[in-house]
Amino acid sequence: MQVAVIGKGIAGLLLGDQLLARGCAVTFFYREESSASAAALGVFVSKGLFLAQDPLFSHKLGAHLAFGTLISQLSERMGEKIPRFQGAQEFFDSPAAYRGLRQRIYRNQFTGALDVEVQRQSAGAGAFYYPQDYWVDAGFSLGVMESDLRRRGAVFIPREVVRVGSAKEGLWVQTAVGRDLFSEVVLAAGEGASALLRESGIAGFPVQRRPGCTVRYQLEGPGEAPVFLLKKGRLSLVSHGGIFYMGPFDQEPSPEEEAVLFQYAQKCCPALLPFSLTGRGCSHGTRVRTPHGAPYVGPVSLSFGRRLWVSFGYDKSGFVLAHEAARHIVDRLCGQGGDDGQNRHLQVDWV
Repeated sequence: MQVAVIGKGIAGLLLGDQLLARGCAVTFFYREESSASAAALGVFVSKGLFLAQDPLFSHKLGAHLAFGTLISQLSERMGEKIPRFQGAQEFFDSPAAYRGLRQRIYRNQFTGALDVEVQRQSAGAGAFYYPQDYWVDAGFSLGVMESDLRRRGAVFIPREVVRVGSAKEGLWVQTAVGRDLFSEVVLAAGEGASALLRESGIAGFPVQRRPGCTVRYQLEGPGEAPVFLLKKGRLSLVSHGGIFYMGPFDQEPSPEEEAVLFQYAQKCCPALLPFSLTGRGCSHGTRVRTPHGAPYVGPVSLSFGRRLWVSFGYDKSGFVLAHEAARHIVDRLCGQGGDDGQNRHLQVDWV
């Protein structure tokens, strides 16, 4: 089976991984601009993501626990050590702050599936510790994934797709160079997915586009920089390999905001006090969110009885959900996931 995957962010690469494992031939089409995946911080957090009443709870939990295994296997297979750190801390410095964190944690109702520990340091001060949360270098991981897929035979074509369509012989993908024919096509292009569907004569799905960015600094100071993963509200602060990461932000933070976050990190981890920040860098991307809060994952009916598969709209949950979404699509694409037989224009299984 010849499969085209449009987009090479985390959703597209994990689709390619599972398609190759099923014996499919895979061709990627992509724009060369950086994607939201490349700008992601790559923190897998339970707090705020795992709500027992969330219809995607089982998908998120399964992917959260499985992605670390996937990264370990990829590191071993490629002989590349992908930077990773396990365990997140969220500090409190007063009884009121402790009660606020505890109330939010138990209101979210995820503690039956994931561990939470309280580590008290002194009267009224300490930290909530989430042992199953972890950070992985998102950009580095994407690069290793792509290298692995190339080694296994995947083809990568840096051309923007302008239209897709169907014929009796299969599905075609049109770029500025011409048309290529495939057995199946999966659209995982994130920001450009809805527009590409409209250009192809398919009703565009409603999405909201939100900018996102991650800030990175080199840590300069005596000796080896400490390693940690801290939570502060919705933000993550990571120190690993002499680099200090903060984000993800909905917009680029001001120098004052960054200074406050670094001071918070120094307060939580005194070993960071002798270090200063140098060599600032910022990765930008556009996150796509669906109005209903769940990504579009499923087939779109085309002419000649054919279907185009879509997988986009993850917002901040891309790294968490992409693995499960890929498995779900590839199972059905390869005839192992069943079908309800309904001929709807859009059948989105996760809405």
